[in-house]
Amino acid sequence: MPPKSKKRASKADDYDSDGGFVEDAPQSKRAKTAISKDKQVDDDGNPYWELSGKRRVTLSEYKKIHLINIREYYEKDGKTLPGKKGISLSLEQFSAFLGILPEVEEALKSQGQELPRPNYTQDEIPADYEPETDAAATTTSKLDRFKYEKKNHEATSDEED
Repeated sequence: MPPKSKKRASKADDYDSDGGFVEDAPQSKRAKTAISKDKQVDDDGNPYWELSGKRRVTLSEYKKIHLINIREYYEKDGKTLPGKKGISLSLEQFSAFLGILPEVEEALKSQGQELPRPNYTQDEIPADYEPETDAAATTTSKLDRFKYEKKNHEATSDEED
């Protein structure tokens, strides 16, 4: 006679001994929360907007540089913490991203995908909002030194026609 196995009894043995009772599917660990489109504030005082259950757009500051974070979050010990998956964009990078969005939208449209357009109306802009024209005009990029008024072949050509 073989020695008795230390493995668990099979499900068939469990079924015979439970009298035919079948349990409902196990409940998830926590209920899903509704996604809010309104601005919220995290534990560090940074404003954020939820994209989905685990993804957020957060505004933060690191070494006096303002960043836009698009990142996945996870819960640990009751706290919501940023995960590895995500990207932090500087204001310059975010501005470039916004600039190419119409082209991205056109590419998606050519592939048969339709995106709803946001409605930017004057009602949503606060009355005390003033765009920062002076600060934006005086900031220069590291790439600005490569911009020329004339095309390269015109700037270097000494020949006259």
